[in-house]
Formats: sequence, C-alpha cells, structure tokens
Amino acid sequence: MGRLLKAGFVFLGVTSIAFIQPFLAQSTYGQEQKDVPQTDLQELIDTLVQEKRLVSLALSTHQRLDDGTLMSRHYISGNRRADETTPISDQDLWHIGSCTKAMTALLYGDLVEQKRISWTTSIADIFKDLVNVIDPAWENITMEDVLAHRAGINDFGPTWMIKRIMDERDLKTQRLSTVSELLAAPPELPVGEFSYSNVGYILSGKAIEVLTGKSWEEAMKSGLPGEIMGADGWGFGPPQGDQPEGHRKAFFGKALKPIGQAEIGADNPPVLGPAGTVHTSHANWAKFALAFLPSDTQINESLKTKLLTPPEGGDYALGWGIYEDENHGLVYSHSGSNTLWLATVMVLPEHNAVILASTNTPPKRSSAALRKAVKTAADNLTETRLSE
Repeated sequence: MGRLLKAGFVFLGVTSIAFIQPFLAQSTYGQEQKDVPQTDLQELIDTLVQEKRLVSLALSTHQRLDDGTLMSRHYISGNRRADETTPISDQDLWHIGSCTKAMTALLYGDLVEQKRISWTTSIADIFKDLVNVIDPAWENITMEDVLAHRAGINDFGPTWMIKRIMDERDLKTQRLSTVSELLAAPPELPVGEFSYSNVGYILSGKAIEVLTGKSWEEAMKSGLPGEIMGADGWGFGPPQGDQPEGHRKAFFGKALKPIGQAEIGADNPPVLGPAGTVHTSHANWAKFALAFLPSDTQINESLKTKLLTPPEGGDYALGWGIYEDENHGLVYSHSGSNTLWLATVMVLPEHNAVILASTNTPPKRSSAALRKAVKTAADNLTETRLSE
C-alpha cells in the first residue's frame, strides 16, 4: 500500500507522473480522540505554504449531507506566480495531470454502456480498419486491460517526445500514428501484470476518437464527463489568462521559476491529453469525483462498479487507485503531475465526501504537503461524524 508509482516521459523537466498510494496511512485516529478539536485547515494550509516554500496550495472538501445538500469548503494560500503577489482564489484552475485518466476511463466506459463497443472487444478489432500492421498479440488484449495498466504497454522515450513536440499534424492524426507504432509489435512487457503506462491511455483516447468520430477533447466536452462537469471551468493544457502558472526549480539556488502558459513548454505535448492534460477548478472537479459516490446516480451503477473494481489482487481499477483504510473505509484516489503542478483527488464513500488538493509547485517540494493536507482533511471528516 505504501507504493509510489512513477511513469512517464522526461523532456526538459516536463513529465507525466502518477501517484497511486494510500494518503491516509498511519492515522492516529481512535475512539479516545472524540473530544479532540478538529484541525484548523486554513491554518494548516497557511503553515504548509510557508514551511514547505510552496508557491500556493488549494484544499477543498465536498460532502453530501443526508438531506442531499452539498457542503463545500475551500482553504487556499499563496500566489499564482512565485514572482508576483497576486493571490490564488477558490475559483482558479489547476492542472491535474494523471487524474485525467479517470475521466478518459469514464468516457470509454460510457460508450460501452451505449452498446457502441464491448469490454471484450480486442484492441486489434478496434483498430483493424485504420492500422495496416497489427501484431497478433493484440487480438487477445482488451481496452479493459489497457485502462487497468495490464496490457504490457511500455511508455515511449525521449525520441518519441521530441517528435510529438515538433509534430504539426492535428491531434487525431498524431494519436493514430502513436497507435500504429505501438500495435506493429507485440507488447514489450508481460500482459496481465501491472505496469503504469501513459501511452496506454493515448491508445484509449484514440479508440474514443474512432468510436465517436470526434477528437478526444471534443468527446470529453460532449460526453459524460462534460455532462457531469458542465461546459465551463475546465479544459486542456496549461490554464490560460489570469490563472496560476506551473513552476520548476531554477537552475541555481532553491527559487521556483514560473513556466508560463505556452502549450509547448508549460505542459506535455497535447497528444498526451487522454493520459493527463486536463485543467479544472475545484468546483468542477468535485462534480466529477462526487459522481462516483454510491449515492450519486449520474453514472450507471454497473459502469461505476466496473470502473472501481481492480483485478483480483490489484489496487488499480480503471483510472482509479483503490484501497481500504482502517479509519476511513474504502478509498478511491489518484494523483497527477507534469512536474510543474501536483494534484490529488480522494473519494471517501464512508463519509459521502470528496477531498481535492492542488498546487502549482513541483512535486519534489510539494508532495509531502499535499499528503498532510489530504490526510488531515479526511481525519476532520471522521471527527465530524463522531461528534454528531
């Protein structure tokens, strides 16, 4: 359970990274703590920003009460850029990296619900009319294997990344080219074993494009993710305009340097969209995460079960890390970063709640702060339940 998973591309400091780990481990909560006051989360966030030298940190909790009311609370501290004093707001947009994967998995799963494809359809069958050379091994691999990172797909290296940065073709063509290169040979890694792969989610995004006739970005907006989150308040690539910017460490010293908002340089190439380029406000992100609570009906129960059930013996389902916490019950979680931002989502069915945390500070400096913030927020939810 204490595993830290990293997977992705390294180029000029921009990488797609995923963390699937139990943020709530080693909780000191117990019945004897019933009368212990809750932690002041705003004070905690302010302290973490100062002590960890973060550019900013945003934490929010969203809990569905018994009467159906949604109680949302936001705790924010810090600035949009390290070299300016414009403070962040609770409506700002945050790059959420590999937390995008749960959205891509939902979008594909909804196409299955619509009977436009089957979970048992092989990868070879999906692409047989578009890809000239498909190795026979792909006839026995399904999209469920891909979304669970068990299809034996290895991530491409720096050469592929450089080509995509220089590629001026439209994204649908770039994704098809990536898929064609991938399927021409058998999987490089053992099929059936967990191996985190961003390229696998490019493959799933291209399958969505094949099935819908739209780009993955268009399908996200018009499909179930867009229906849940709404039309505005989220998008793709670095947030634009008066918004926070991602940062990287300067070459000398400990200062952090804002990276700007250019599509190339401030994020991974957009061909990687299905694996991790969404940006969103906490309010819109919460809408998405809340839809996975058992009490929510926006996602069909059968699909929700499919997306949240790991293979036997595993702890990663389809776009979600899944684990059991002794104090908080079943937890669905994911984190993501392109090395310039870091974001975490946690769904807590036992509390009927969602916790979100994000920062525009590189994960090497910010990951401990996010873990502390999320764990404390979860423990506060427990204290609230005990005091009722």
